[in-house]
Amino acid sequence: QAIPAFERAIAIYPRHAWSYAQLGATLAQQHRQGAAGDIANTIEEKLAKALEIRPNDAVVLDTIRDAYELLNLPERAKEFRLRAIAAGETASAGLRADIEQSGGT
Repeated sequence: QAIPAFERAIAIYPRHAWSYAQLGATLAQQHRQGAAGDIANTIEEKLAKALEIRPNDAVVLDTIRDAYELLNLPERAKEFRLRAIAAGETASAGLRADIEQSGGT
């Protein structure tokens, strides 16, 4: 049920990176559970599209990490974990600067 939902979301909003990332992770989960067919290329395509759209989005990067963990690719998972952490820290620093600039605490 999740795959058709993500495919519909992408059809409606082709620049929705999170849907591509989630679709890739869902396909990776099915692949891990022994789904028939060679879906590795499809997974890589969806993850690459998500990354193309939102290369510095911590949530998207963390979802890609999940997919690589499911595919048993620990080095790739580690790479995206570190990228997600860095993206999250950058976002947090920007938020703190905005709050300080507005006089908030």
